[in-house]
Amino acid sequence: MASPFLTQPSENLLRCGASSAMCDAHNLSPREMTNLSQDLYAAGVISFEEYSLLAFQPELHPDYDRTIGALTGEIAAPNQHRDFIHIWQERASFHRRNNANRPDLVAQSEHIAQGIGRIEYPTNVVVLFRPRPGQPIKYQ
Repeated sequence: MASPFLTQPSENLLRCGASSAMCDAHNLSPREMTNLSQDLYAAGVISFEEYSLLAFQPELHPDYDRTIGALTGEIAAPNQHRDFIHIWQERASFHRRNNANRPDLVAQSEHIAQGIGRIEYPTNVVVLFRPRPGQPIKYQ
């Protein structure tokens, strides 16, 4: 299956949640990111592991305020928009600095940041095929 990042994307792939606005990965809520990640996985654009990382949004957990929020001093804001491209770029930088022996984590974080960044600017790719002289063209 061709990647929707490289071909004309479907309307459903680019929609975030129930909103009819196009996705802006620089301005998504955790709830919208969960929905988008499910669409990307279903379309075969991201792996299950990448889907798991994108879809897991701790602020959606009902006990966030009593657990993580209690430790960080922040309350859950699952509908507050944030820049997920920047978040994943920062995660890649963190892994580069602190997990030098795990280049796979850096590559994975960069791949996610680049992938969700391309949603805003989908590329329409046209492939030109020229058969050899005398070779019939087969349409599939």
